[in-house]
Amino acid sequence: APTSKGLFAKSYMMSEPFALPLRTPETWGPLAAAYTKFAGCTSTNASAEIDCLMGVSATDLVTAQTAALKDVTDEYPRLLELFMPWTPTMETPLIPERPVDAFHKGAFPDPSRPIMATTVANE
Repeated sequence: APTSKGLFAKSYMMSEPFALPLRTPETWGPLAAAYTKFAGCTSTNASAEIDCLMGVSATDLVTAQTAALKDVTDEYPRLLELFMPWTPTMETPLIPERPVDAFHKGAFPDPSRPIMATTVANE
């Protein structure tokens, strides 16, 4: 995040999904709606949904996550994202762009500090 400039001596970017797109606030809509539906927390008020989700057990949250992934009708326009559906959200103040793009542009918070970028298989 740009706000972290000067806070770290080094940075390590692990498992950046180089080929898979990160979600934006707009692309989260259908998957987030399915998740809150299966968690039993659907509301027209975002704060109420968050409060509800905070009260759901970890087991039930994982069950809702699995059910949401199977309810992919609205996700077909973003089929590639289904290979890694739960990603950080970019185009936000915390993550304004894909970390790998920032890395290549030298736009990490402090490019004078050591940066290691890696990826792994079969996490």
